[in-house]
Amino acid sequence: MEQRINYEKNGKEGYKKLIVWKNARVLRKSIYQLTQQFPKSEHRRVSQMNDAARSVKQNIQEGYRQSIGKYINSLKNICAPSLSELHGDLEDCREDGLITQQEFKKLDELCGKTDYLFMRLVQSLESKRREREFNQRSEKIHQKSPDYPYPRYFSPINDTLFQKTFFQK
Repeated sequence: MEQRINYEKNGKEGYKKLIVWKNARVLRKSIYQLTQQFPKSEHRRVSQMNDAARSVKQNIQEGYRQSIGKYINSLKNICAPSLSELHGDLEDCREDGLITQQEFKKLDELCGKTDYLFMRLVQSLESKRREREFNQRSEKIHQKSPDYPYPRYFSPINDTLFQKTFFQK
């Protein structure tokens, strides 16, 4: 059974402590302010950029209440593509003359930092999941087998079972 991430902070807002969420929040606000200056003819691009920036922040927030496995999938399958889409839109805006090189550089750095923090969150969650799975397997292995009266241990070297015969009952 998957363990849920602890999201309690006398409520449901523990995700607000995540640096990646704070960064995604700044990114969303920066994109919103930038796109307000775009001409009306760019309404579709404005909508897509705002949606992508919002998606990154919201999926970090929404996933916080899910099991670790679902959270990792949500981050990889929704947040990462949204962040890539947003970065691509920023490059297009620069090429189309909608933003200056300086604006692009600032937002490019913010996207890069958010992406880095995002990948570190995914790595951390995957590490926690592997550790928990290892501990669960170890607990099962440490139980006595009916056919073998000695305790069984998990070998950290080659991930196979080996038995310690010096523990006799």
